[in-house]
Amino acid sequence: MDFHRKYHKGEIQAQKLAGERKQADFNGQVISNSIIEGALTFISDQEYIVASASDNSSNIWTSVLSGDKGFIVARTPRLLVINQKKLDFVKHNPVIKQLNKGSSIGLLAIELASRRRIRINGKITSITNEEIEIKVKQAYPNCMKYIQRRHIINRELWNQLDNQESGGEKIGETEKKLILSADTFFIGSAHPNGNLDASHRGGNPGFIELINNDIIRIPDYKGNSMFNTFGNLLLNNRAGIVFWDFEHNQLLHLAGRAQITWDSSDKSISNTGRFWEFTIEQWNQMPIGRNFTWEFLDYSPHNN
Repeated sequence: MDFHRKYHKGEIQAQKLAGERKQADFNGQVISNSIIEGALTFISDQEYIVASASDNSSNIWTSVLSGDKGFIVARTPRLLVINQKKLDFVKHNPVIKQLNKGSSIGLLAIELASRRRIRINGKITSITNEEIEIKVKQAYPNCMKYIQRRHIINRELWNQLDNQESGGEKIGETEKKLILSADTFFIGSAHPNGNLDASHRGGNPGFIELINNDIIRIPDYKGNSMFNTFGNLLLNNRAGIVFWDFEHNQLLHLAGRAQITWDSSDKSISNTGRFWEFTIEQWNQMPIGRNFTWEFLDYSPHNN
């Protein structure tokens, strides 16, 4: 089989720049247009999922959606369904606002406690007050690297959400503190044709640097060699990031643009020599739809 067909030209270019084309071809065997059987139950067991969507100005937003178990299910290996009655609705969520029939969506089903995750890219084929149907275009499991284990020990719905949103163009001291102390975030990126991807990034607290008031620097650690995010960014530098404040159950959404450095001489930033800088153009902070109480278990043994 020609595995090159599973990658677009940006991904192949990124793999070549990193010197990992051969490994990418091998790892690409897991990519499919349907969800593997073992992940069907895993998806329906989740109480939260990461999602990426694009707005009318081509900005990319990434967020965390939550709900009762079963709020998202794989009805078939090629059809995902979000039950809107079980979904925790947050009025101003920047991803929920973009969900329309025909639009692309990037999803990451991730269970922090077990470090299991599967990425699903698809298109919304139907949306009603009851259900959102998503046709799976690409799905594949990811490795467990760089995921900090956290376990939910309690959950409850917020009493009031309407007046707890803030945002703007320049982040403030509260947002800077969250970014600099983070050990986990999620990024959404898109091919110029609109296909979206949602991905996880993690490291020890402090692995993210704040260059100035609107640029953050993130090291790129060795991963699965596919370079789905970097491949998108080579063709379309727009991206959306979400930081999850696990202590206060707040979501900090950032929309902006990314620039990759492939071969840095400063190995203190990343032992791969790669890092990327994200310029913040818009931000939004609001509660996640459910008030989770988390128990921190441990950091990933792969963290640099």
